[in-house]
Amino acid sequence: MEIHQRPSDGRHIAFAARGWIWLMDLATGTARQLTSGRDVDSRPAWHPSGDRLALVRDNDHDTRIVVVDAASGTDVRTVDTPAIDLDPAFSPDGGTLYYTSGQAGTLDVWALDLVSGESRALDIYAHALAEMLAGARYPRNFSPNTLDIIRELPLPSPPLPGALERRDQRARDRDEAATPFRRQLCRARQAGRGPR
Repeated sequence: MEIHQRPSDGRHIAFAARGWIWLMDLATGTARQLTSGRDVDSRPAWHPSGDRLALVRDNDHDTRIVVVDAASGTDVRTVDTPAIDLDPAFSPDGGTLYYTSGQAGTLDVWALDLVSGESRALDIYAHALAEMLAGARYPRNFSPNTLDIIRELPLPSPPLPGALERRDQRARDRDEAATPFRRQLCRARQAGRGPR
């Protein structure tokens, strides 16, 4: 179970359970269901303002990123490419939504500008390195923790022949391993027998 604390007050957490997103007030210990429906919701990530969350929604055929209002659970925005979309995260200023997508044929990090609606693939190494070389203490849209992780990574070298294909196959294999449970849960919900 992934648990994420609300950045604006530190008093609420979001977590995925039984296929939906739940919010818990840490002071009272009370949890309320935020999302519902036949699809499986997971991987919640808070917007820095604490007024919305991004999550992964899986309908057994496709995954997409959905931004929901934290008060009502209403869908605010959806990122749905023909490929797999996973791992949403907001930039510290809240202006960009990052996610992993296979829309270019490999799993890459993408950035969606929430004002313009423009989405682009990122070269994480090149982006962070260029801004650090330009004198930025922390490259725009990267937290200090993200940079610490990037600094610890070895510099990329050209991939060995077949390495990207093997990486993508491992991602497909992991997804396939989880798919039977997702299918079972989606079918049960569609038949009205799923967990409530």
